[in-house]
Amino acid sequence: MDALIHRRRARLLRLAIVAVPAAVAVAVAGPGPAGTVGLSAEAADARCKGARANPGNVKPGVVQRATMCLINKRRAKNGLATLNRRKSLRRAAKRHSVRMRNRPCFSHTCGGSLAKRVSNTAYLPCGCSYGVGETLAWGARSSGQARRIVSSWMNSPSHRAAILDRRFRHFGIGVVWGSPYSPGSSSHATYTAMFGFKS
Repeated sequence: MDALIHRRRARLLRLAIVAVPAAVAVAVAGPGPAGTVGLSAEAADARCKGARANPGNVKPGVVQRATMCLINKRRAKNGLATLNRRKSLRRAAKRHSVRMRNRPCFSHTCGGSLAKRVSNTAYLPCGCSYGVGETLAWGARSSGQARRIVSSWMNSPSHRAAILDRRFRHFGIGVVWGSPYSPGSSSHATYTAMFGFKS
């Protein structure tokens, strides 16, 4: 799932796009599209430490870094600038993943809108034009691996559009063990990826 919020001066425009139900998004995870140039998605994924780790087999921070690496590889492969990490977006993303797991709720609006959640961070307010976006996922066992989650996002048009939005310059990833449907399970993972730009 992804949401995009864009603010120009004092006006706030909110657009939320729901691509597919969460269970379907995870179920369609698989290898990237055939016929890609350069390294195959699988070879590129191997260069991101922790990309193939099942939930619970490593610390969530390893999977967060793998997810950032995978997203930046997909952006670079598409001729886009890599994103820079922002601690404030990572913290907001992690809080949202925890909130979704604990409620249970799988939505961009668990605990408030994306705009409200990002406005409560050091990232905003900025007295500038800005845009923020978000993608969500959860998966169990191998479907919860970072490479499978990023692959499912890239195979969904609205998620892919958020990840490959050329305006975004910053991001933060929050991964926690457990899911909205199995909060106590260390074989499940819940992901929130937040993207942003400021000008």
